[in-house]
Amino acid sequence: MSLYISITNAQGPIQINTLLTSPALLAGLKAAAEPTRLRLLRICAQGELTVGEITRVIAQSQPRVSRHLKILCDAGLLVRFRERHWVFYRVPQRGPEAELAGNILQNLDIEDSEFLVDQQRLEDVLAERAELASVYTADLRQPSVSDEQLSAAVRKLLGSRSVGDLLDIGTGTGRLLRFLGESADQAVGVDISSKMLLVARTNLQAAGLNQCMVRHANMYQMPFTDGSFDTITIDDVLNETENPAAAVAEAARILRATGCLLLIEKIQSAGGVTDLENSGPRRWLRDAGLACSATVLVPEKNPAIALCLGQKKGSAERAA
Repeated sequence: MSLYISITNAQGPIQINTLLTSPALLAGLKAAAEPTRLRLLRICAQGELTVGEITRVIAQSQPRVSRHLKILCDAGLLVRFRERHWVFYRVPQRGPEAELAGNILQNLDIEDSEFLVDQQRLEDVLAERAELASVYTADLRQPSVSDEQLSAAVRKLLGSRSVGDLLDIGTGTGRLLRFLGESADQAVGVDISSKMLLVARTNLQAAGLNQCMVRHANMYQMPFTDGSFDTITIDDVLNETENPAAAVAEAARILRATGCLLLIEKIQSAGGVTDLENSGPRRWLRDAGLACSATVLVPEKNPAIALCLGQKKGSAERAA
């Protein structure tokens, strides 16, 4: 037996278009039908939070909070994932349970006094995160070009192409997610540094990009199946890695047949002359079986970085 459900508010019915099986629907509604769990659902819709952070916001014991979180996860209204020593929770981004969670959240009275107290505590937790993130970024080298220049160049290179499912490898501060996350169907950033993941989470939440996710992963062994992403970006990472060709080959593995891989790297020149054709990014793309379909230099005069767009050869030939 399958059911459609409609939730009604003061403006009328809100239709949930995704078909839910009766057991899944009942489990989701039952899980949400408890005051503390509604509070948990609301704060976890605002980004990825650890159990400790959630406990501080809800102001209940950790065992009690953990029990509520488990019920929500079992019903599919929350997802959990481990990152080294921490376990994070968030509202899912896709699927019927995500749609059900979204519709429940739309109908909450956010001016409820308990929700307002939760929100203030959450803002305190995020402020502490931001303070720690500022410590981690204090010694980072300044980027070669401004965010405005790079964002404009990325959009020029991608043109009217749909971002689709986006993966940013070596996400660092999350700047490519900030540029493209709002246009993506799903956006994930990965990094091997827990400190940089904290920085990226902080920046994404500050930008209101709660739909973006960050995960701990090794660029040489990505935890994704073949052909998982439409757009993959690697921003100013490869020249600092031990084996950039292997990282690009792994990115090519998880790139969809019609997808694109965007490499952003500092200009490498010899004697003041830049040989783009044999530059690292183009060579790495060729070695991975990809064609470089376009290149943009930023700035155009005395360029500091090159953006190279790679596509699987059949796709690049069709686009040409």
